[in-house]
Amino acid sequence: MNLKYPNPERIDVKEDYHGTIVEDPYRYMEDPEDPRTLDFIRKNNVLVDSYIDPQRISYFKRNFEENYQDYTLISLVTKRKDTFYFQKREGNQPQPVIYSKKNGVVKQILDLNNLSDDGTTASTAMSLSPDGSILTVNLSIHGSDWPEMYIKNLESGEVLETLKWIRFTTVAWNKDSSGFYYQGYPDQTTVSIEDKAKYAKIYFHRIGTSQDDDQLIFTPEDKTFSASPVMYGNEHLFIYSSNSTMPENSLFYRKEGSLDFTPIIEKQNGFSYTVLGVKNDRAFVMTSQDAPNLQIMALELGSNSLQELIVESEYAISMATTTGEYIAIVYLVDGHHQIKLFDMDGKFVRDIMLPTIGSILQLWGEIGDKDFIYLFESYFHPRVAFNLNHESGEVSILGGISEGNIDEFEIKRVQYESKDGTKIPMYITYKKGLLHDGNNPTYLYGYGGFKISQTPNYQAHFMTWLRLGGIYAVANLRGGGEFGKRWHDQALLEKKQNVFDDFIAAAEYLIEEKYTNPKRLAINGRSNGGLLIGAVMTQRPDLFGVSIPQVGVLDMLRYQYFTIGRFWMKEYGDSANPEHFKFLIKYSPLHNIKKGVEYPPTFITAAEGDNRVVPAHSLKFAATLQYIYKGDNPILLRIERKGGHGFGKPLTKLIDDLAYKFAFISQILDLNLS
Repeated sequence: MNLKYPNPERIDVKEDYHGTIVEDPYRYMEDPEDPRTLDFIRKNNVLVDSYIDPQRISYFKRNFEENYQDYTLISLVTKRKDTFYFQKREGNQPQPVIYSKKNGVVKQILDLNNLSDDGTTASTAMSLSPDGSILTVNLSIHGSDWPEMYIKNLESGEVLETLKWIRFTTVAWNKDSSGFYYQGYPDQTTVSIEDKAKYAKIYFHRIGTSQDDDQLIFTPEDKTFSASPVMYGNEHLFIYSSNSTMPENSLFYRKEGSLDFTPIIEKQNGFSYTVLGVKNDRAFVMTSQDAPNLQIMALELGSNSLQELIVESEYAISMATTTGEYIAIVYLVDGHHQIKLFDMDGKFVRDIMLPTIGSILQLWGEIGDKDFIYLFESYFHPRVAFNLNHESGEVSILGGISEGNIDEFEIKRVQYESKDGTKIPMYITYKKGLLHDGNNPTYLYGYGGFKISQTPNYQAHFMTWLRLGGIYAVANLRGGGEFGKRWHDQALLEKKQNVFDDFIAAAEYLIEEKYTNPKRLAINGRSNGGLLIGAVMTQRPDLFGVSIPQVGVLDMLRYQYFTIGRFWMKEYGDSANPEHFKFLIKYSPLHNIKKGVEYPPTFITAAEGDNRVVPAHSLKFAATLQYIYKGDNPILLRIERKGGHGFGKPLTKLIDDLAYKFAFISQILDLNLS
């Protein structure tokens, strides 16, 4: 098909980076309301629909709907007194429903599907007052990172009030359920572009009053810092403060009734500190202080003295909580999770058995409470919420599916060598009986950043891909947290190229071991993973048959100027720094598109409402590729309407997005869908 790409205006914008002149002809696309931007989006979306076979889209939509029909997604589990609360999405519901469960009786509290006509209003967080009478839900509209907090009286059913400008806030209730602490920002419609998402403060909101009357209780060290409040034992208030996505923070404390905060960690010192619970004025703190894989320390609140309690292991801690009279720790062991219980003096008690190799997605526990809840899933085991009763030792299912089905499929854990000789693990899943003939359609996924680990998770739609004879591979690249802080540190700043080398080596391994060949290999990543795909497709375009960067960070010279990009500078660097510019310009996907190169078929996706990674990254990348590349492979761009970065996307939109992606892959690879 002879594709006729849009021909957007190129403007004369040049910037001097420490003596290097860099052109930016599509800078106006950073303005989402510019008529030229809107025209470019419209024409590309039309082009996508004219190119991708609608029958293939219909095939994948139909199959994905069937995949999800029998799938129950349970999340955000918590407990107040003797009542459990959770969110559950069943079948093809666009959004989950919030339920309570007491003495085995399940009651619907709030159906999020009734809050919008198109299912694009999603819950990003919820909390319950200590007495269980009031619910708060952070509602994101069209995928925005600026939700509104919906406050509902569960006894009367009345919506009491709504709070705004509460980006990424936690909620810390006071003892008598009359109010809570939260992070608030200035009205974003009244601040300058330079001050967007700055000047966060902690406020106290009293139920039944106006947000305008909320009491300011804490101001972070600098206007660029964010802060999070947490409460333990209804009287111990802690505040975390940080100015980046790096695992480091300062920590402040006050006891209810006091007006002043005591600094425990007054200034960020490169370490992270997370309070797990408090008993008898003794706090349990998970920290990276002198422990790259994290350790648990005891903090005497009167003296602010931290003492080792559970020392660092060879395995990294993924998460932890206090529960009953125990400390529960989730360790990352060879790319999957294990749970261990310790007593409050740090002595190992026992392991908690899991159904198979998989991932823990959430823990809930409180000191003195008999229940311990953990959410589990794996590649072939849908999500399930288990409840361990400390008194009886019995494990029951709070919600979800009790058993997975692995009869059809096989999971293989391999290691391969990256460019510098580092051993990189990778999960490979496929249908049993697969032939190693070098011709299998293969989907390789990666992320490699922000200490985020890629552990086994259940994605219902991949059942269709695997049954078509496809392979699904996930590489545990450096930059993630699979092996703790050390693994993350090996991909920071000037070491970011290690991530790309790790991913390229994963592709080469799959080819050398006869799983696939370059023409049959599709690569995909989202967000930081979109950066990964943009970088490797420009560095090794010969190695891939299909490239799909989604909501990617693709302009590494200007990313820090949009929304919360400045929080990522300790991960990526800052182009205003001459030393950082040297390595950023080498891999920035937008700036490494070259004439005369045969780029693989590429499908770039983003969302118009994404205020985390703004769509300008994808727009400028697509416009540049379409302008420079003169080959026959398609370079497509699809911008989703009423969508954000991805979290809380309604199932209908998720399936739509997946159907386009897999239709494109199957069309390029010429898969027989009959």
